[in-house]
Amino acid sequence: MPNPKSPNPLPASAIPEKPPNLSAHLPKLTPRRRQPPPSNPRPLPHTPTLPSPPLRTHLSFLRPTRRILSPKDHDLFLASSTYDLLLSFVFSLTDSVRDKRISDLKKCELSSTVKHILHVLDEVENVANQCPPEDQGGSRFGNKGFRNFLDALGSEHKAWHRKLGIEDPEAINEVSAYFLQSF
Repeated sequence: MPNPKSPNPLPASAIPEKPPNLSAHLPKLTPRRRQPPPSNPRPLPHTPTLPSPPLRTHLSFLRPTRRILSPKDHDLFLASSTYDLLLSFVFSLTDSVRDKRISDLKKCELSSTVKHILHVLDEVENVANQCPPEDQGGSRFGNKGFRNFLDALGSEHKAWHRKLGIEDPEAINEVSAYFLQSF
């Protein structure tokens, strides 16, 4: 019994003696080339060299205060070694992650310091969840929930600094100002 789904064979008279060359009508197969990464239209700035850290015996710690209050103060800061230190630190961080994808990072490759910092940030998030913003009837400023959040951070941050290896009370006092003001 013939299969109804099979095609009917062509009669011999319908098959040309010289079939046309269809390969001329097909596009040529070429391997795909990787696209070069987009070039940066601006040249990368020079990264200042990061000086070696000072000896711990030569360090002194002070609670920071606002010292840039005028354009003259700003110009003095831009000419200072502290500005060069901050600039080289930020540029070094930038250089360390250039051309790296977030997906390339694996948790097992993190240093213990980075793991401690991530743990502290998780704890800060827990404190933030415990201090939700309060409805103040449309007022944008001075939310009591935020003040409660800062008070809670004020009672927790010293233990977090110790987890990061900062033991000196004067050093904790100095770094605490930067930490608490970052929120």
